[in-house]
Amino acid sequence: MDITTRFRSVDKWLQNCVSDNNRSHMFCSQRSIIEGYPSRLLKIDKAEISGEVQLVDTKVWSDPKPEYTTLSHCWGSPDGPRPLETRIKNLREHETNIPMKSLPKTFRDAIEITLLVHQEFLWIDSLCIIQDDKSDWEHEAALMAAIYGNSFLTIAATSSVDCEGGCGLEPWSLKVIEATTTFPFRYDYRYQGGSRFDVKLKRSEPLERLWMSGTNMTSRPPLHTRGWVLQEAHLSRRILHMVTRQMVWQCQEEFDHEDNSVLFDGNHVPIPLKDVGFQWHRVDRDDLLGLHTNTEDNGLWWTTVKNYSQMAFTYPGDRLPAFSGIIQFRAAIFNDIPLLGL
Repeated sequence: MDITTRFRSVDKWLQNCVSDNNRSHMFCSQRSIIEGYPSRLLKIDKAEISGEVQLVDTKVWSDPKPEYTTLSHCWGSPDGPRPLETRIKNLREHETNIPMKSLPKTFRDAIEITLLVHQEFLWIDSLCIIQDDKSDWEHEAALMAAIYGNSFLTIAATSSVDCEGGCGLEPWSLKVIEATTTFPFRYDYRYQGGSRFDVKLKRSEPLERLWMSGTNMTSRPPLHTRGWVLQEAHLSRRILHMVTRQMVWQCQEEFDHEDNSVLFDGNHVPIPLKDVGFQWHRVDRDDLLGLHTNTEDNGLWWTTVKNYSQMAFTYPGDRLPAFSGIIQFRAAIFNDIPLLGL
C-alpha cells in the first residue's frame, strides 16, 4: 500500500476536523489566542517539479496570510547526522533556493506530507530561524506559542531519532484484507447485540500504547523524550504523529490511528482516548482549579511541569525558552501572571 493510498485516512480526519458543519471541532478551527506568524516559511509548492524549495520572508505579507504546516522532529545527537541549518552566511542562498537533495530525509518527508494535505508552506526550525543570529533566535523562540498554535497541522516525526530517520512514508509490503463480519458488540446504550462491521485487518507491529502516557522515558518513542517537543504538542491544534508503520491523528476533539478502520452502522467509530492509555486534556478557560490544584487528577499545570522536568536537552540553556510558549499560552487564557514557575 503506497503513501497516497494510506493518506486516505488523513484526508478523512482532516475533512471531519475542518468541516464548517462539524461544531464538535470548533476549537480545532480557532486560531491561537496568541497572535503571531512565522517570520520565514519554506515555499514548497514547486518542490516536485523543480526539485527545490525556497525560504521566504513573511514579514512584508499582508493579511490574510496563508496556512502552513509545522514539523516537530529530533535534531539528533551532536556527533550524529545533523539537519541543514540557515545561518547568516547562507541566508541569501536559501532565499534563492534550497535543493531537495541537500535536505535530510525527515525534511523531505515533511514536504511530501505537506503537499499531500494540500498546503504550500512549511515551517522547520533549523531552516526558518537563523541559527547563529542570537537576536533572530530569541525573537523566533518567543513566537513559538503562535507558530505552533496557528499552524494548520503539526507533522511529528515521532519514531525518528535524528533528521535522517524520516517519517515512515515507505509503502507497506503487507497485505490488507477487507471483509464484513457480524460480531456481538455493545458500543453504548443505543447499540446492542449483533451488528455488521466493515473492517480492515493487516499484519502489523503492536500500536505503541505507552508512548503518550508512560512515565518511564525509555517507554516513549524518541521524539517524546525531547524538551522542545512538549511545548509543540501542547500548543498545536492538530498533530499527525508518524510512527513506525502507523499514522496517529490527534486534534482538540479526537484521537485516532491508521489501524482503527471500523465502520459501525455506516459511521466511523473513533477509539476512546482512555482505551489507548492516552492522557491528554484540553484546558478549559473556566477550569482554574483544575489547572493549578496539585492533585493527581486535576493538577494539569503540575502534571505538565513534572513531564517537562523529565525531558532531555542537548543544550541546557534551552530549558526555559522551550517552556515559555506554554507559559505564554496559559497566562493569556487565564489573564494570569507567571512568577517563578507558579
